[in-house]
Amino acid sequence: MHGKNIFSPGQRKLFIAAILFLFIPKLVNSYFLMPFPGSMDVETMQFSYWLDKVADFFLFASGPVVLWGCAVLIVKGGNAKKAGALLLLISSVAFYYYALIEYSAEQMFREPEQVIFKNAGESVFPPDAYVMGVAEGNEAKAYPVRYLAYHHKLHDRLNGREILVTYCSMCRSGRVFRPEVEGEPVTFRLVGARHYNAVMEDSKTGTWWYQATGEAAAGPLKGSRLEEIYFEQATWKNWSRKHPNTLLMQGDPASLEIYDEWFAKFDSMRSPPDTGKINKKLWVVGIRIGENAAAYKLTDLVKYKTVNDQVNDKPLVIIVSDDSLTTYSYFRTLKGQLLTFHMDASWKHMKDEQTGSVWNLDGTCIEGTLSGSHLVPVQHYNEYLRSWTRFNPATTIWKPASGL
Repeated sequence: MHGKNIFSPGQRKLFIAAILFLFIPKLVNSYFLMPFPGSMDVETMQFSYWLDKVADFFLFASGPVVLWGCAVLIVKGGNAKKAGALLLLISSVAFYYYALIEYSAEQMFREPEQVIFKNAGESVFPPDAYVMGVAEGNEAKAYPVRYLAYHHKLHDRLNGREILVTYCSMCRSGRVFRPEVEGEPVTFRLVGARHYNAVMEDSKTGTWWYQATGEAAAGPLKGSRLEEIYFEQATWKNWSRKHPNTLLMQGDPASLEIYDEWFAKFDSMRSPPDTGKINKKLWVVGIRIGENAAAYKLTDLVKYKTVNDQVNDKPLVIIVSDDSLTTYSYFRTLKGQLLTFHMDASWKHMKDEQTGSVWNLDGTCIEGTLSGSHLVPVQHYNEYLRSWTRFNPATTIWKPASGL
């Protein structure tokens, strides 16, 4: 009864195949959806999407066969086979517990259980801590990056409508979207990452979306884009100065212990030294207009303070505040007149060459012939060069003209 041939040759092959299909597909998919060495640089989005969608089939097809085989070994096998079968069962349960629950992206980086806000005046918060800010109508909200970097995303409301606030900790990219698919509000869950960027799945169609672009990368809506909402990334000092009535998101009580390890990494966006070589983790300000894109190294912006440039034939000015962290960008054509800006010695205001008018960093003329005029802001993004060039491969990296 305890002989070697407990299974027939066909049964043995079936049992081994079931074990392989129980583990290998999930292991492979986990490898490609998590930042393991080499996993992020391979083009596997479509394969990962397919594998994720058939994961339940592999589990329900192979699971009963593995249970049957283990039961046979426990009943008919010797002590070694019984122990091996029990070990296989325990390993299978543990593997799927950690793969589906404990170490799934959705569970590792959970949304806040409570999204709590306080008025700016009630909040004690470091002035140089980094926030993502959105404003619409009479309402403004600030979301500390120290919290967003852990959660990766949260669903909220602004001015009576749903918004999806996102931040990818691997590429340091913030984005705000309208969480609507085919005209209907949906929720998004985090499924993992590709190319060092978070990937989200919508609850209606199961499509996968890149956080860095809001583009549907795999699934029924592939090629579609989420509506993006204008936002700013700034220090709390600069955001609250510009929006004194802003609300500031507080830490989720259920996540307070987890936040501690994220604070030092994500409170600011200080870039590593610029050695002249391309460093994929250099901070850049990225701007995309139409099919054209440009990147401005933060180290260059801090050095020159004001950059007059153009993207897709649209003249722009990109500036950085005296905290060396908060950046602004505006179209620099006003009523048909092209303006060229330079920061003054105080690093608090800038002047245009054409009229000598004085402008604050919020893009408002406060003195001179253009007094009361406002520059139109341009959406820009603060993130790693690695992320910006991956999703904007034809981008131009700005270099100062000789003599500057």
